[in-house]
Amino acid sequence: MSNDSLYTDSERIEMFMDSFHAHSQQTFWPTIRDSMAVYRHSAFSLSHEEGEDEATFNEPGPDHMHVAVIAAVTRKYFAEQDEVLFPTVLASAERLGLDSGLQHVIEAESIWKQATASRLRFAIHDGGLTGLLADHGDMLDWGQVDRGVDGQVVTTTVSLKEFGDEFLYNGFLHAREPKHKRDKRRQFLRSIPQSIRFRLAVGCFSAVAYATTILHHQINRHLAGFECPEECHEMAIMRKNEAALEKSES
Repeated sequence: MSNDSLYTDSERIEMFMDSFHAHSQQTFWPTIRDSMAVYRHSAFSLSHEEGEDEATFNEPGPDHMHVAVIAAVTRKYFAEQDEVLFPTVLASAERLGLDSGLQHVIEAESIWKQATASRLRFAIHDGGLTGLLADHGDMLDWGQVDRGVDGQVVTTTVSLKEFGDEFLYNGFLHAREPKHKRDKRRQFLRSIPQSIRFRLAVGCFSAVAYATTILHHQINRHLAGFECPEECHEMAIMRKNEAALEKSES
């Protein structure tokens, strides 16, 4: 048991697996899993016409119903106060014997870090975010940008997770809570065109779903006593994929 929790590591792993199976046993899971696959949303390109409030994406967007479902499914895994927060579950699994050096465990943790690290660079102007900078230096801007004395664009960094939080907690009721009205960071994020905020939130949900799905696989496979029930669609998908891989290699 960790010092700051009411639950033992075994109890937390059991909660995580029960939580995962609550949606992986549903008939919608294979469809949502495919629609929200991280490879579909890990990269995109967009354009913006001067004078317009929104950006245009050059790839089709995800189904909004699927986004709503995956947001509800993944919220608990990246909510800081939840007992099944991904890094908390991973730490419990490792204390119970899950090898942190396993390739898939490393991959899951890497995806989580990519979703939560402040690595998206935005230009700043007049208290808002007015441009998105690509890794190779190009920028899509939808307003004026501030420049330093060296002529370089003034920027700040934001994580995908922040867009997931903003998506979940910017509803009609949340927006009227005093603490959210005073939240300067959220006001900062809401200065970005809604279409961009939405797609970056999708990136967060997809990444979290991918990381937790891998962790679920590894717990099922390597930790005795936490095996999946027969009704778990996720393990049925994995068995099918592994059989297809074995056949292709034979």
